[in-house]
Amino acid sequence: MFFDLSLFLIPFLFVLFIVFLALSNVSLISGRYSYLFIFILFNLGFSAWFGTYLVAGDFIVADRLKGISKTVKNSIYIYVSFAVFIQLLLIYCYSMLRNVKPQTYLNFRFTNSQEKEYKYLIVALLFLVLSYSLIKYFIFYPVSPLIMAIKGDIINAALVRADIQKGLIKVDLPYISKVVFFLSFYCVIFAMILKNTFKTKLYTLVFLIALLNAILFLTFDGQKGPVLTLILMMCVTYLYLNGLTKSLFIYLFGVVVLVVVFYSVMLGGESDFFSILLRVFDRVLTGQNQAMYFFEQYYSPNLTGVFSDFYFSGALGLDEIKPDEAIVGYIYSDTEHLVNANTFYLGEVIAFFSSDSVWLFSFIVSFIIIMYMYFFDFLIKKNRIIYWPAALIFFSTLPINQSLQFIIYQKFYFYFIVFALLPLVILRKMVKIFIFNKASLSKGINSYD
Repeated sequence: MFFDLSLFLIPFLFVLFIVFLALSNVSLISGRYSYLFIFILFNLGFSAWFGTYLVAGDFIVADRLKGISKTVKNSIYIYVSFAVFIQLLLIYCYSMLRNVKPQTYLNFRFTNSQEKEYKYLIVALLFLVLSYSLIKYFIFYPVSPLIMAIKGDIINAALVRADIQKGLIKVDLPYISKVVFFLSFYCVIFAMILKNTFKTKLYTLVFLIALLNAILFLTFDGQKGPVLTLILMMCVTYLYLNGLTKSLFIYLFGVVVLVVVFYSVMLGGESDFFSILLRVFDRVLTGQNQAMYFFEQYYSPNLTGVFSDFYFSGALGLDEIKPDEAIVGYIYSDTEHLVNANTFYLGEVIAFFSSDSVWLFSFIVSFIIIMYMYFFDFLIKKNRIIYWPAALIFFSTLPINQSLQFIIYQKFYFYFIVFALLPLVILRKMVKIFIFNKASLSKGINSYD
């Protein structure tokens, strides 16, 4: 009786909360916290909580969860509901305590010096990411899972993709590839803002080149998640810049077609449109939480792998098999082309500490999220056009549906600072020096004349 009631009450409370978040200081569509849009609605809501709701209520029957008992399905639903509710509650309370007036759409007013800086900055960003992508495809295209899939070699594409994830095949330069990964996202969002602000053919061309480059770079190894994240970020940016318009729905339809086409390529072009669409929804709704169910039902909690994602774990001899890798054998019979199974961060909590620790870690992770918000509040206050896209990328790529360790150890946070924010700051500094030297040289020539 209690559980049946929760299937009605919890969704009602979530919808009510989302309305509060949209209308309050958080202002998910047009306000300063719109960079949380994907994190809240997609990562926490759609791919984490909504999937568990559909499974627990028997609204969908997922083949990937065969053998999982009804009790486990109900338990996972309660765990995820609690964790998501606590995060929404703390985000709401934080925004109220900050007492920040909601900002309207990004109607930027640039000075001439700012316009010049941003023009050189986007060119520098585009040159950097485009050069790396071209070199990568030129050298490693024979082992690109995307190229293999396009040629119809689906089996080898899957095997090579798994080897790339395991590190058996190297297709990237260490560290530099991480910089390009983040800056590829940034380049598209930043170019999109400039295109919307200045409305010139030049910035439209820059945006299209940046988008094409990002798609090619992010799909090199056949991964679908990064491209989907990029598309969602573009949707959020469009909402932030223009609000709800008819063009957005046309754009969303195009996005659906693009995602289906990409899946069709990776599947060898054998499935029809609706079959692929159903497969996408199954992957997002039940695939993101898949391992968590198997941890709860089959896995004996232990600390094996608890430091595998710690800093320099390999050099320190702490690199052990992680729970999301160990659980693969419980889920699939053929594990040759699989590396791990996805899980909401609570999956690792269950695997390491048992389900009794779910309540504690829900609060711990939620407070960490608030700390991140405070950090980006500080940056956005300094320069909204530079750091709002950075905040959007950070929260959209935060691996809350993949790893507890990356959040608890602050590894992703420092990754982002070192491989995204620091290169961006350095690049801005170089652009300013270039502009200053160019102006000084021009002034010197004029004085001489």
